[in-house]
Amino acid sequence: MASKSTKKDLVQHIAKALEVSPVEAERVMLVVMRYVRRQLLEDTSVILPGIGTLAVTETAARLGRNPHTGQPVPIPPRKTIKLKVSKDLKEAMEPSETVRTGGADFETTPTLFNSAHFLTFSLHFILHTVCSRF
Repeated sequence: MASKSTKKDLVQHIAKALEVSPVEAERVMLVVMRYVRRQLLEDTSVILPGIGTLAVTETAARLGRNPHTGQPVPIPPRKTIKLKVSKDLKEAMEPSETVRTGGADFETTPTLFNSAHFLTFSLHFILHTVCSRF
């Protein structure tokens, strides 16, 4: 299972990268998250460079089934948030080619660029924290 990044981790990373205090870093993070949330609530797609595009989609009303009784149950339409992952991130997350020589494995290409790991967990945090009440 993949590890998880917390709000504290994200704030610390922003503070270090921008050379600001953790309080200022948290403000930056909150401004970005509020913007993303506002755009999604207005049905506007949000492009996160190097990560992908967040877009609001509406699922159609459909007929489901109660698993215990088998009775039909109407499921109303609802809005959901979809992430279309960027080509760059998809390629960066693909397994690398491994060359096997004399019992040692050598990677010929890196599996992730350094910031992809951070960006993936940042996006997870944004989706979980900001958009969970959508």
